[in-house]
Amino acid sequence: MRCGCVVERLDSGSEGTDAPSMEASLELDVLIYPDEVRVATPDDFREWELETASQVSLPTVRLFVALYPYNPAAMSPNPETAAEELPFVPGQIIKSGGLSGYVPSNMVAEVPVDDEYLKDLLLQQGFLPVDPSDRGIIMTFGSGSNGCLGHGNFNDVTQPKIVEALLGYELVQVSCGASHVLAVTNEREVFAWGRGDNGRLGLGTQDSHNCPQQVSLPMEVEAQKVECGVDCSMIISTRLSILACGSNRFNKLGLDQIAAGEEVGPASQVEEVHSFAPVRSAPLNNERIVQVDVGTAHSVAVTDRGQCFTFGSNQHGQIGCSSRRSSRAPYLVTGLQGITVAACGDAFTLAVGSEGEVYTWGKGARGRLGRKEEDSGIPRPVQLEETHPFTVTSVACCHGNTLLAVKPLLDESVTR
Repeated sequence: MRCGCVVERLDSGSEGTDAPSMEASLELDVLIYPDEVRVATPDDFREWELETASQVSLPTVRLFVALYPYNPAAMSPNPETAAEELPFVPGQIIKSGGLSGYVPSNMVAEVPVDDEYLKDLLLQQGFLPVDPSDRGIIMTFGSGSNGCLGHGNFNDVTQPKIVEALLGYELVQVSCGASHVLAVTNEREVFAWGRGDNGRLGLGTQDSHNCPQQVSLPMEVEAQKVECGVDCSMIISTRLSILACGSNRFNKLGLDQIAAGEEVGPASQVEEVHSFAPVRSAPLNNERIVQVDVGTAHSVAVTDRGQCFTFGSNQHGQIGCSSRRSSRAPYLVTGLQGITVAACGDAFTLAVGSEGEVYTWGKGARGRLGRKEEDSGIPRPVQLEETHPFTVTSVACCHGNTLLAVKPLLDESVTR
C-alpha cells in the first residue's frame, strides 16, 4: 500500500535556549507491507506508475430493448457515424458500451438491470417482447414525483423506461391518475404505485410507493379494468361490478349506502376509504357496469343495457339533469339510449351512442362541450364535420379537453 507522510526535522533552538524549534518538514511517500513499512524508492515509483497506466477504466455496459426496426445504413441521421451504430429489430436486446456500438435513444428503451448475471441472461435470451398486446411489458416516462413512474425512485425520465419490478408479469391494461398508476395483469392481479393520499392506491394506508405494490382484493373479485381519478381509483370486475377507493367527496365513487329512491343521511355518507370496497349506492350496486370514468368531482358509468348513470357534484350541470340538483344519489341520464362509452372532464360529461353520435353536457367554458353555447344541464348532440362523416371509436377527456378517435363512416354515400 502506498501512502504519504510528513517527517519533521527538528533542530535545537537558538543559542542560550533549551527549547527545540521546527526549522523544516519533509514530505515522503511510504510503502506499507504486511511485515514492514519503508520509504518508497525511485524504482518503486516507476513500478507504481506502470501499474496505474495499465488500469484502463472500461465504460459501463448498458442494455436496451429495441422499440422499432432500425437500419443505420438507410435511416441514420448522421451518415458519417452510421458505421458505428447498431442495426436492430423490435424486441431485440442491445448491448451498448465499450466496442459494442451506439444506438439512437429515441428508438430504444433502457432495461434497468445492474446485476451482471441478469445482464448475461438477457443477452443470451436475445429478445424481449415490446408489444403490449403480446406480453404486456409496461414502460413509463415523465415526472417521477411521488414515485408514480414505478422505478423505485422519484426521478424524472425523458425516454420510455421499462418498469423492472413488473417484468415477470403480463400487463393487459393500465390507468394514470394525477400522480398514481394502476395496472391489471392477465391473471387479474392489480398493482398500484405513486401518491397514496386519501387511500387512492387501495393498499389500506395513505402511504406513497415508488415501486409497484400488489393490491389485495376480496377472494371473489377478479379485476377486468382499472380507472384512476385525480384522488381515487375504480375497478370493474369480471362480473361487471364496481369497487372503488380514495376520496368519495360528493359520493363520486358511489360508496354511500343509498337505497333506491332515497337520499343518504349524514351517518351513511362515506368521505374516503383506503382499500377497494364495493359500490353501495343504488342502483349502481345492482347494475352490470361495462365502463366507468372519473372526473374531478363526478363520475359516469355505462351499463350493459346502454344506460348512462352519473353521480357526484352537479355544480356545473355535469350530472345531466335539467336542474342543478344537489344529490349524492346516482342519476340515470334521460334521453340517452344505446350508450357505448362515456367520459368525464373536470366539470363536464360526454357520451357516445351506438351509431357514433356524441353528446355533451355540463360546464361549457372554453369550448369544453364542442359547441358555442355555455353550460348545459342536459345532454345535447355535438355536430361533427359534415363533409367527412365519421364514426367515433374511442374517447378521452382530461380537465377541459376532449379527444375523439374516429374513422371514416364507410357507406354508399361516401367516396372511397
